[in-house]
Amino acid sequence: MVSTPEFRFVETSDGVRIAYQRFGSGPTTIVVGEVFNHLAVRWEFPLYRRAFEYMGEHLDVIMYDQRGCGMSDRAEGAMSAQDRVKDICAIVEAEGLDQVNLVGQGDGAIVAVAFAAAEPKRVNRLVISNGRVDASTDLRAWELAPHPLGVTRVEANTPGLGSWNWGTDVADFTAFTTPSLADDPAVTQWWLKFQRVTLSRDEMMKQAEAVVGLDLGGAAAGVAAPTLVTHTVGNRAYHIGHGMAWAEQIPGASLVEIPGEDHIIEFASYWRDAYDHHIGFITEEPPEPALRRRYAAVLFTDIVESTAESLSAGDEGWTSKLDAHDRTTVMVVSEYGGDVVKSTGDGILATFQVPSAAIDAAIALRSSLSSFGVRIRAGIHAGEIEVRDADISGSVVNLAARTMDAAPANEIYVTSSVHDQLLGSRFEFDDAGQHELKGFALQGLLFRVAG
Repeated sequence: MVSTPEFRFVETSDGVRIAYQRFGSGPTTIVVGEVFNHLAVRWEFPLYRRAFEYMGEHLDVIMYDQRGCGMSDRAEGAMSAQDRVKDICAIVEAEGLDQVNLVGQGDGAIVAVAFAAAEPKRVNRLVISNGRVDASTDLRAWELAPHPLGVTRVEANTPGLGSWNWGTDVADFTAFTTPSLADDPAVTQWWLKFQRVTLSRDEMMKQAEAVVGLDLGGAAAGVAAPTLVTHTVGNRAYHIGHGMAWAEQIPGASLVEIPGEDHIIEFASYWRDAYDHHIGFITEEPPEPALRRRYAAVLFTDIVESTAESLSAGDEGWTSKLDAHDRTTVMVVSEYGGDVVKSTGDGILATFQVPSAAIDAAIALRSSLSSFGVRIRAGIHAGEIEVRDADISGSVVNLAARTMDAAPANEIYVTSSVHDQLLGSRFEFDDAGQHELKGFALQGLLFRVAG
């Protein structure tokens, strides 16, 4: 885990102080985010941090708080798209940049497009991610148009921000922006903090009204930079018609439809797929081979006696437990820098960069899940895995699964190779003896994580 990048400040031509960060390596890319943002708070949340760190592995990233929110000045006036372009201009000039790439997210898409149209020589490539169109765009054509995936068209208007209890109740907010984790208590608490720190209710209303009124007056047709538009198919905040409209208005733009409902990509299980589209487009590098090998620590978990538990809890109760289990595992695995590869029905398969992170995550999962009556067993092995698209395979994966099968309830077992890698570390292990491991000719010596 990298440290939070330093905060920098620059003053725009109209006297507004803008907060920004620069980190990573690769093609310089400015991320134009939502109009309610706070850089410092976003870095505190594991789901955002993992995405930012991943982006920084491939790109020289600049992120900033738009005028009116976060650590930037609360600007006077209507804050038009042209006013907000001044924020980008100030950063570009302060960093001595001749040309940049732009990623416009959500409300930030309008600002990114406005800059690309106004400063064509300064923009190399443009990405629009779940972007809202401007006020001059008539969305009725896209609302009524048939869609091959059978998506139901909804009203183009943003959900009524004014009716939301900003800073006190985020139920409606999360239902539209991050539905996949809308019921997660940790997510709820973080969004409450984010809202309270980012903007007051009155400031939020000012920003919301400004966003609804942002008007490019057809400037999108003047964008010269190669453009990629990505949009979640079931986006509840800005329906896919927004993405279709951008792709048609910007000359030569291509549209990639991302399966899912989340407006805020970083919270979705498919966040890396979306980021890979953006990074690949900006770097102009061909996709990695469908099958590749890499080192990973592999964690398998399984709910103990899940069949008996499901019968005891009943259908509704068991479904509720599984939902809580799934939400918890995603949060905990992300916190320790891992990725959930897939659910196994009553458990998970996850990968980590190092075995110590996998053990820490397994310990945290055991503790968190036990709080609502779910007991697990876990197995960990490390080595080279085969990666094909979003799935993994190979003997390392199989051995991790067999290691989990050997573990009793509430225990975490690791292979001898993991044990040997962590000799002298802060972890303590007990010899669990030799075990017959299905599919492997030789008996395996396993170790129990103590404590």
